[in-house]
Amino acid sequence: MKKGVVAVIIIIVLLAIPTTLAITSGELFPEEIPPYKIGVVTEFESANDPYVIQFLSGVSSVRQSKDVYLRIISDGGDAQNVIDELCRVNECNMIITTGNNIISAMKEAALRHPDVQFVTIDGGLTEEELPENMADIQFKSEESSYIAGYIAGKMTQTNVIGFIGGTDTPPIDRFYYGFKAGIDTAAREAKKEIRVVRETLGTYNDMELGYDAGVKMYTEDNCDIIFAAAGTSGIGAIAAATLLEKYVIGVDMDQNYLSPKYVIFSVIKDLPYVSSDVMLAYADGRNYGGQIISKGCTDSSVDVVGFISVVPKSAGDYVKSLKEMIAAGEITVPYNKETYEAFA
Repeated sequence: MKKGVVAVIIIIVLLAIPTTLAITSGELFPEEIPPYKIGVVTEFESANDPYVIQFLSGVSSVRQSKDVYLRIISDGGDAQNVIDELCRVNECNMIITTGNNIISAMKEAALRHPDVQFVTIDGGLTEEELPENMADIQFKSEESSYIAGYIAGKMTQTNVIGFIGGTDTPPIDRFYYGFKAGIDTAAREAKKEIRVVRETLGTYNDMELGYDAGVKMYTEDNCDIIFAAAGTSGIGAIAAATLLEKYVIGVDMDQNYLSPKYVIFSVIKDLPYVSSDVMLAYADGRNYGGQIISKGCTDSSVDVVGFISVVPKSAGDYVKSLKEMIAAGEITVPYNKETYEAFA
């Protein structure tokens, strides 16, 4: 081989080496990506609250792969300072919360920290109320409550059914108006009138208050079934049902373990999956800022489960067919007073 040709080959090889090394270096020593940090703020008054239990279950699964900073406050606490600390000191990329008393603090914090993403669950907000960096996950509890109301309407012997709510808020209205619409449907089919008694406790954390409300409904109002969407307070209603040997419907998770003979079924939300899924979605680069994230029968995020033997065997068929009709848009379930009046 001629010397000139050899020299050219050597030059080409030498020129190629730095480029090759640069590529290899980048693959072997990638630039370190800072961890995605998630701040979790929730109200917690009782270890028995089914909603909080479900939410923290979702948080626990995310902690296995992400940096999660959990802050628990009572009765709203100093939510503003807690959220600010998560943003500034812990440098969280997103903040997620449950709790009616924290919603206002979250909205204000979202405006103060535009580079942080905020998510509320069942905040009852409209898209017009949401800052650009804040989303609200809203469970269509009215859909599963409609099914529960329909079954309760088929079962009642006294034709009086009770509803106990924790607070007078849009998320509780979803339960109530969906439940009442289901009862109305069952009553029309049976060509009878079923009365619904509603009581709002003003708190989710007073079992004694829930117990007293339950006793009154069973003994004075002649209710034979109560649906208590009231967190820990609702456990008091379950205690009343057990003592008086009446029927009660659980909420948020299968609560049959609290009273196997009298919790006839439960209206649930798949809060563990939905909460963990949205946290991981944000960590992977998704952004739902300014949006309502709706979860209902269509994606099986709400359901009715845990039927005991006193419930007619046909209930399973009711659940299946009603879920299909709701998902297909054949039934539009009301979620507040206005939509209920239009439904009725």
